[in-house]
Amino acid sequence: MSGKIKSVAPDGKSFVLKTKGKTGGTVTETLADSTRILVKTARHAKAQPGAVTDLKAGKHVKVTPAAGTPTRVVIRQWAKTHKAAAVHRRGKGPKKAKATA
Repeated sequence: MSGKIKSVAPDGKSFVLKTKGKTGGTVTETLADSTRILVKTARHAKAQPGAVTDLKAGKHVKVTPAAGTPTRVVIRQWAKTHKAAAVHRRGKGPKKAKATA
């Protein structure tokens, strides 16, 4: 299950996830002590170990498995940096502004 974190509990043991689609809504996920938290900084990069403090409102995450206690949470951090760099979707670099004369 994937979505955007809406809020995180002060102790960091649970968070509310907003999902999209036909079955979209809000789901509260409670983390176990054995839950692995991973952080991906680029689309094709390998996920690196993270911490509970990396769970923040507004972050995109993927929770595995979709039902029951999560065993793995992957935080996706490249979305905003990719947009901020104005990189074109096909990898051609940033779009150039047209000169007005």
